[in-house]
Amino acid sequence: MITRTFALVGLYASTALAVCTKLEDCPQYETLKTNDCQQYHHFLLRGSTSPYPGHVISTVAKVCDKFNTESTPHACGYEDIEYSAMNGGDRWCKSAHEGALNGAAQMLNYTTRCPDSHLILMGFSQGGSVGLDVLGGGGGELWGCMQESNPAMDISSTPGSKIAAALMYGPTRRSANQTWTVGGGEVSDGGAPRTAEQNAGLKPYADAGILREYCQPRDPICAPHTENTEMSFHLDYFDKYSDEASAWVADLAKKAANKSTSNDENQNDGDQTSAGGMLKAGIKHPVGNFIIGFAALVGLL
Repeated sequence: MITRTFALVGLYASTALAVCTKLEDCPQYETLKTNDCQQYHHFLLRGSTSPYPGHVISTVAKVCDKFNTESTPHACGYEDIEYSAMNGGDRWCKSAHEGALNGAAQMLNYTTRCPDSHLILMGFSQGGSVGLDVLGGGGGELWGCMQESNPAMDISSTPGSKIAAALMYGPTRRSANQTWTVGGGEVSDGGAPRTAEQNAGLKPYADAGILREYCQPRDPICAPHTENTEMSFHLDYFDKYSDEASAWVADLAKKAANKSTSNDENQNDGDQTSAGGMLKAGIKHPVGNFIIGFAALVGLL
């Protein structure tokens, strides 16, 4: 098992020319990197030994192409979840735990600063596994080491409630026969299955229709129990599925924004009946309407 993880180093590096993974080699993506508040904000988890931002940047770009227009040039972007993405035995387990903790912390920090933003979580390989850890809780044995546990992220409170979509490619730790798997790999566990508790932590996101993992047969990382595994089947998700996946994410992001707008409008309508609501209504409108709203508040009208 550990020998296989060491072998990934060269295999990942050899794909750098085929899939742009290093930001310096992909200048067209530089404007997307930010930690500023924006309507749609991605959090990225790179695969083992990959440079930042990693393989998923091409999917991010396709999503953001749908939102960054002349009138809204910075509506969509990303930040990297900072973690070592190390490979090989105990280093993998320490890295994955680090990523799960940092991911949850960065998302919480961002939603505290930017409460109106819609979050999108993406990861590949180890990063996909870490993304599932962030949402459903993580920990357990894998690659001959023991990963420390971390708690699930509650979908009913921030930052979980702000997630519009979560997309993972070829995650390492995953379970067979889950509803959120796409690509045929549901017939196999990953390098290790997730516990019942961890899958239960993912279920609210799946039930909400905002969680998807891509795993295909012959992928030795996410579907090692299928026949004729080859590393090429772990590395070609972005050629096969990036268009489909980005369209799915963008659709969910739009729905989240529309729902948020609808909720705000309903809240504003309800607020009109209260003194605070009338004052707020006055402040939102031009000066003439403010005077009317204020007059209504103090009982002059």
